[in-house]
Amino acid sequence: SLAIFLPFRTVSVVEDNGVYCGINKYSKELLFADRNNNPNSNGIITGASGFGKSFSAKREMFMRLLRDDNIDVMVIDPDGEYGRFAEGFKGEVVKLSNEENKHLNPFEMVNGDSLENKVDLILSIIEQMKGTNKEIDGQERGVLVRCINSIYAKYMRTGDSNDLPVLADLYNELK
Repeated sequence: SLAIFLPFRTVSVVEDNGVYCGINKYSKELLFADRNNNPNSNGIITGASGFGKSFSAKREMFMRLLRDDNIDVMVIDPDGEYGRFAEGFKGEVVKLSNEENKHLNPFEMVNGDSLENKVDLILSIIEQMKGTNKEIDGQERGVLVRCINSIYAKYMRTGDSNDLPVLADLYNELK
């Protein structure tokens, strides 16, 4: 009975500045989509081994990088197969492991991040650290927000990246 509410037609996806994404299974039309027209331009490609996932991803990245100088492409690449691709576009490969001396700082503020958004991000990270189904209650949230704002105070005054807080600063502020 649910089928009566579904339209029996296919939608053609041909967006301006779109890149080839595949073929519509039903209409056999080519699909050209522009991820940048969507609120969230992230993507994921799934499929069985040997079905061309890597080729498809590299083709789309290649097309987007050639069209737009301001695009950011980030790939999580545990097998190291995108390193040469990144170098070819003068990109950067960041190796993260226990042996590498590289660090990610979730407190870093980039390209107009607001303090409000950063507070929300840090609260969600702390919620994840607490574990499954353990939300931060109102009292904890109030203390955390006050401490996060406090550790950002110097950076917000100076704008100097050396004044950006790290997790240890939040720990010490909470103590």
